[in-house]
Amino acid sequence: MSKEGNSMKLVFDENGKLVSEKSSEDTSGNFQAEQKILGGVDRLKIGTGKNAIPIGESILGGTGATIVSEIISGVIPQNLGGGIVEPIVRLVGSIFVLNLMKPILGQGSTDIGKAFVTFDAVRDLLPIDQFISGIASPLRMGNSFGAENPPVPASAYSGTNPQADLNVWLNS
Repeated sequence: MSKEGNSMKLVFDENGKLVSEKSSEDTSGNFQAEQKILGGVDRLKIGTGKNAIPIGESILGGTGATIVSEIISGVIPQNLGGGIVEPIVRLVGSIFVLNLMKPILGQGSTDIGKAFVTFDAVRDLLPIDQFISGIASPLRMGNSFGAENPPVPASAYSGTNPQADLNVWLNS
């Protein structure tokens, strides 16, 4: 790879094969993956420099992580008893498969995919969603800082005159 802007210059050789301008014998995994499958998708970024947002790597890594995690979840026996076994098996299996996919996805996409499956496993083990929801609920628009809305009466959904029940509920 050339150091100028971290971009690789590509040219066609005499046989019509896409090669690196620097070396026609470039065998790096990222170059081969870009040449065969990705077509540069992993290089899509918003911004420049070290603050650039890696859109392409995020799409590839997130998609790869989701597919691998779902396949492994489907293969894991349901009689493992829940708890920490299933998330740990899914995490270890997903990281193993994503490491095998590194020549196809590239290093950056694989690293992002591993971060996705790790966060997913942590969410299964710890009540992060409930913790964040508890912190964020008073900050949501429309809430009067902790005041709960009364439950909608069931008759509002199935009664013969739901409007009267809804009016009572709305005015409470």
